[in-house]
Amino acid sequence: KGMAKFSPFHLLCAFLVLVFFTGGSARADVASLVLLRPIAVVIFGAGLLTLNRKQVHAHRYWFSLLLAVFCVVALHLVPLPYAIWSNLPGHGLLVDIDRAAGVAPIWRPLSMVPVQTENALYSLFVPAAVLVLAVQLNEDELLQTVPFLLVLGLVSGLLGTIQSIGSGSSTYFYRVTNVGSAVGLFANRNHQALFLSMLFPILAMFASMRTRSQEKARLRRWLSIACAIALVPLLLVTGSRAGIVLGTLGIAFAVAVYQPHRLESSGRRAQQRRWPVLALAAFGVLAAVAVSVGLSRSEALDRLFSSDTLEADRLAFWPVILETAGNYFPFGSGFGSFVEVYQVVEPDRLLRPQYLNHAHNDWLELWMTGGIPAAALIICFLLVFVRLAKPMLWGNGLRGSSRSIGRLGGSLILLILLASLVDYPLRTPIIASVFVLAAVWMSGFSGVRVSAGARSAAADTQPMRL
Repeated sequence: KGMAKFSPFHLLCAFLVLVFFTGGSARADVASLVLLRPIAVVIFGAGLLTLNRKQVHAHRYWFSLLLAVFCVVALHLVPLPYAIWSNLPGHGLLVDIDRAAGVAPIWRPLSMVPVQTENALYSLFVPAAVLVLAVQLNEDELLQTVPFLLVLGLVSGLLGTIQSIGSGSSTYFYRVTNVGSAVGLFANRNHQALFLSMLFPILAMFASMRTRSQEKARLRRWLSIACAIALVPLLLVTGSRAGIVLGTLGIAFAVAVYQPHRLESSGRRAQQRRWPVLALAAFGVLAAVAVSVGLSRSEALDRLFSSDTLEADRLAFWPVILETAGNYFPFGSGFGSFVEVYQVVEPDRLLRPQYLNHAHNDWLELWMTGGIPAAALIICFLLVFVRLAKPMLWGNGLRGSSRSIGRLGGSLILLILLASLVDYPLRTPIIASVFVLAAVWMSGFSGVRVSAGARSAAADTQPMRL
């Protein structure tokens, strides 16, 4: 009876609220993780108990990748005999330290910093919990996650507005944060800017969703346009340079996602009515940019022409990181070990008052810490992404809503992957959860779906034996 009352949709929504209010930082020492991660483990276990084979098969690519990621990270923590780990590339430093300290040969894991790799392993439970719940939703429930995610995004934007006009640190959620910038529910202005950029295609999807009347469809469309225009100054005041580029891409992706409502018109006439709406939205965006610049609240534009020592030196950091990756080839230094390993090889000319907490290029950092196994996982993910994206691009018989939400999922993933070239957004629980939800949007509307009726049938509700 308890399982019959289990609602994956409501549990997912509640969990996402928790994630958004406790998971806006990528640091391992954030106090809110003490609450978030144990709950994520419990929800992940509860979700596994209610999974069935049909749901796993419909999203088999993501489950396979999730299992592979867990295994690869966990293997970095398996103790190895001294004769093996002491001969691994880059591990000679530990041999020298043990010899100098008089420590007898002992077993050690592959990771140079096991405690940080443990943190990386535990961090996977948050997106894993989102996955096991999201795959149990039917089409209507998956569509309902769009406005829910939109509301959470607008809350973060509203909080960023308060931060931009206020003073002090009382409106910031984290001790280590970009004080003075509109970071919203995040600790990092770049992560807030990325999320605000993702709201543009989310708004386009919201405007395209089915309604019962033409009046409601028109109201939803104009409300989406108004919110999109309001997002522009919010994006600018974050002070994120990358956010300007990502925001522009987000608007472009919104054009691809938006589909006219079927009640308003059809066929050629629908396309003819689509472009005036998009043109008006574009004009509103440009006007918002002009007003923002005129009011001198566009911190991102100011920072675009200002000097930032740490950011300017990123191009100097990357060759050193690439060389370090070669020293630990082919297995890497261990997931999460970047800070400690980089500090060993950091050149004197690059020493700064601030320490480098990440490579600010997650593709490069994964190559350094994960080696060939990490690169193989990335390639597998990209192949799956391309396979699922094809029907979203060309249609292939998909209904308008299925094509739109598939394009939405692909757009959000692309924005995150591009942001990872200069940042580390997927390391925050919020962005990781949105990433997984976007992946489910893609696979959920391109393959076999589980209807509400089927999910309640006895044959489908038999738990899998995992």
